Amino acid sequence: MLTARVTLRDRELLDRLAQHEPLSTSELCLLFFTGARACRGRLLKLEQQKLLTRVYPSREWRGGATEALWFLSPHGRPTIGAPSRRPPGLSIPDLEHRRAAAGFFLDLVRGSLDVPGEGLYRWLGEQQAQQGTGPAVRPDGYGRYLLAHGEITFYLEVDRGTETTKRVKDKLAAYQMALAADRNRDRGNILLVCEGRRRLASRRRPSH
Repeated sequence: MLTARVTLRDRELLDRLAQHEPLSTSELCLLFFTGARACRGRLLKLEQQKLLTRVYPSREWRGGATEALWFLSPHGRPTIGAPSRRPPGLSIPDLEHRRAAAGFFLDLVRGSLDVPGEGLYRWLGEQQAQQGTGPAVRPDGYGRYLLAHGEITFYLEVDRGTETTKRVKDKLAAYQMALAADRNRDRGNILLVCEGRRRLASRRRPSH
């Protein structure tokens, strides 16, 4: 059970990490704080309460930096009722994939800060997003983006070039089957994010 020392914002931060960990210090600042100093101080308090664990990526790791990445601690996870998952020692490909998916949604947040009347309203991680598709598909996330005169909802698939074109197309076909019986399937857009125009073009070509 969380103690009285944990604020409502803390609870929301811990829940966000349960869905999307790891997130960096600056990313948590973007989502929950108005200043870097307040963010760092609060994260330290949560770490001292044994709710968070920080990891510093190696400089040799692609995209690595000295900025901390934050995970729920082994104590913090059951404390908030989060499902168990592997410790911070994730494989590099898995970590990079999760970071790419989170980066897409965070870019939406940053891009909307100075745009009146729009913004990311909902961001679900893989486990919660899968509740909308069933076990046959595991999305990288689900988003609902509000516009001044409408909205866009989508399941996210990040293609980092580690899978064959056939496997990616099979996954997209699985989405169609999974959402076929959904009464709101007209709102179930599948957003495929590729690293570069050439890779996107290859995904468009028919498979042989």
